[in-house]
Amino acid sequence: MIFTKQDLTPEALWGRYSRGVSYNERINLYRSVEVCENFYAGKQWGGVDAPDIDKPMINIISQPVNYMVATIVSDDVAISLKPCLPSESDERYLKAVVTEVERIREQIDSQTVNREQARNAAIDGDACLMFDWDTELTDAYATGDVVCYDVENTNCIFGNPNEHDPQKQPYIVIVMRQYLDDVIDEAVANGMDREEARTQIKPSGDSNLGEIDGEDTLVTKLLTYWRDSKTNTIHYIISTERCIIKEDTDLKLKLYPIAWFSWQRSRRSYHGISAVAQSIPNQIALNKLLAAKVRIIMSLGFSKVIYDKTRFPKGWDNRLGMAVGVTGNVEGAYAQVLPGAGSSAEVSETIEVLKNGTREAMGANDAALGQMKSDNTSALIAMQEANTIPLDLVQRSYYHFQEQIIRIILDLLRVNAGTRYIELDDETKEQLAAQDAAMAAMQTPETGTYNDMGMEYEAEDAEGMDMDAAVNAASQLPDKLFSPVTDSADTIGTEVDAGDAPEGTMAVDFSKLGDMALRLRVDVGSGAYWSEAISEKTMDNLFAQGALNAIQRVERINPKYLPDKTKLLEEMRAAQEAAQEAQAAAYSDEETVPEELNNAAQKGKQYIEGLRPTV
Repeated sequence: MIFTKQDLTPEALWGRYSRGVSYNERINLYRSVEVCENFYAGKQWGGVDAPDIDKPMINIISQPVNYMVATIVSDDVAISLKPCLPSESDERYLKAVVTEVERIREQIDSQTVNREQARNAAIDGDACLMFDWDTELTDAYATGDVVCYDVENTNCIFGNPNEHDPQKQPYIVIVMRQYLDDVIDEAVANGMDREEARTQIKPSGDSNLGEIDGEDTLVTKLLTYWRDSKTNTIHYIISTERCIIKEDTDLKLKLYPIAWFSWQRSRRSYHGISAVAQSIPNQIALNKLLAAKVRIIMSLGFSKVIYDKTRFPKGWDNRLGMAVGVTGNVEGAYAQVLPGAGSSAEVSETIEVLKNGTREAMGANDAALGQMKSDNTSALIAMQEANTIPLDLVQRSYYHFQEQIIRIILDLLRVNAGTRYIELDDETKEQLAAQDAAMAAMQTPETGTYNDMGMEYEAEDAEGMDMDAAVNAASQLPDKLFSPVTDSADTIGTEVDAGDAPEGTMAVDFSKLGDMALRLRVDVGSGAYWSEAISEKTMDNLFAQGALNAIQRVERINPKYLPDKTKLLEEMRAAQEAAQEAQAAAYSDEETVPEELNNAAQKGKQYIEGLRPTV
């Protein structure tokens, strides 16, 4: 969409906001969100003018919602980035990128954020996250970092209300309510004269946002994003009703920094359907039945005393059941006690039907809530799997929401991160150390030759080769002949000298993400902890059966279970090399060479002969 100067005036921008508000009012969004929030919080008798009756309540909404939210966010999110074409250097680069994405997710406390978003979607119908690049988060090695903000669905307006995908929108308006002085300071920081800002920027109320107070102190500020069709990048502008706070700015992003999650899709609307809204009629009926039952019990459920007023002229009132005075004989006694009257059994039955029916309709029956006994582990797992099926569609939407978040983070890193030093994980450190060790073992410093399985060839054999032939030949060499330090520019996508990187890190140029064709896969697995435990048990079984040797088994242990893993591997490899040298020395004293070593030597010779022209 092309925004002209006329489209970027305060009046035009405010008009788009007003159209969005009108749409939300037509679908009764603001009132619906307020009611759903109140019912979830237990404020279910609001607006009922009945001071003479008790207002009991059994909240049958909050527990199922909490259960569903906990079920949705219980799965761990595993990020996997793969290049379209197999490439060891690209895979190593993307592995470092994933490490940085995981660090960002940890910094923004993604687990807490995900719980809040799932909660918002279940109650309000939608959840929205807005991402930005904060340049104030700077340290000695990096400038700026990714931050995210929770945006209520009432404060996010899509340009096309019939389309639920934020990336297909012509524009998106984020509505913010901020204090007057803060907005004026922001305008002045962006070049506006302070006196002009005080004249143009005025506080105003906004009843649609459910504010109790703020008409004299808060300002409605609009952050408008749109996609420029010429550059295919995201622009934004900040405005109020009467002035522009920040002029048109090109973010250079390919994606809107907005992630959107609807609990249940609504046809032809970007706003979803709340899980709470469907249960409110049942909650109201339950509250009415409870109120009526309590009133009956309070009025008729207790015993009453009937007394003769002629014998008790001053009256008799001990409250609770309250005595009733009559004139005349009370069946020959001064007073008589009448038993109380109870409510119909159908009232209690109806209350139970409403409670259980509402829970089951929301996907939270007794088994799901842990109120049923299971005889064994298999039965427990079977019940859990059966009870999560109703939430399967919601879970898939949640997974898509997580994929949106990761794609946005990658886009922000591509534009803003530049080159950064990323800490390597233990597995990558081990791989690089093994490559260095293999390189050192194959090179003979005295002659400048490479040695492989006892076969030597001189570097002088490569004389006379032209550069193209040498480069082409070098590409055929096994990867272990390359040092990660010397080929750092190609491997990690940056021209920064890898020697300057702090120990245990490597330099990563995030701008390379824009040149790579990526296949992004976000893997989400339920019970990741148990899957990891099963994986460890499987490898133990393979080791016990001899399919893995000791070094292979230790290499595959998660470092969090073995803190000194790297040191242990070095000691095991050193012991293995010592044993091999002793064995080779024993063979050298014999007159004959074992057949298996002879075959290995022949294969090594053929391999080296094939490599000779490339050295």
